[in-house]
Amino acid sequence: MANTKQGSALAAATNLFTLMQTFQTMRRDAKAYVDSYNSEGFNLIWNQLPTYTINADGTVPTSSGVVVTDGSPNVAHPTVANNKSATQMIAGVTVLNQFINFCQNGAVTTAQYSQTIDDLSV
Repeated sequence: MANTKQGSALAAATNLFTLMQTFQTMRRDAKAYVDSYNSEGFNLIWNQLPTYTINADGTVPTSSGVVVTDGSPNVAHPTVANNKSATQMIAGVTVLNQFINFCQNGAVTTAQYSQTIDDLSV
């Protein structure tokens, strides 16, 4: 297509349709994930995963190459399983719930959702 304003507008429309398809897929996947999360009670399991405290210098405490865990799970500390805390993971589910609410014209609360997404994306 010729490099015109009309061509650019049509390309932008195609990009919009692609983004809407992405949202549609994300809406379906988020709903399926939250349904599974709720039915399986993953939050209760996550709260019981072994955790560890990060050393002051940012390193993970180890003894003979094995991570030294907290005496009992601490939901604010990273889990040995994935280096994310139960609190962070549950916040991620909250982001999904809020996205679902948004898609269903429900109330969406204000929070640091962007930070949660960034925290769980690495």
